[in-house]
Amino acid sequence: MYSYYFLRSMKISVPGFVAKFITTLQILQFVISASSGHTLAIFHIAGVPCDFDDNIFIPVIFMDATYLILFINFFLKSYVLGGGKAKYQSVQSKSKKTN
Repeated sequence: MYSYYFLRSMKISVPGFVAKFITTLQILQFVISASSGHTLAIFHIAGVPCDFDDNIFIPVIFMDATYLILFINFFLKSYVLGGGKAKYQSVQSKSKKTN
């Protein structure tokens, strides 16, 4: 992911499927993280011995859920519903014409 952003910051063109793939991996990362957190919570509640910190569970799940929602929202707006750079550029050009 950071390699992609580095290349883009250097104005190096990267195929569009790479960005979509990276976003998909990020979504998968947060799904796995939230799932494993919930699994540990279930084990903890069931009395299975495991290293579980009650104080950090809520903030971590909140963070994972927030990132998951943001990445899914970005994915839908950029790759499914349309928009992304082309939509942004059309809005910019319309605002320049009215000024």
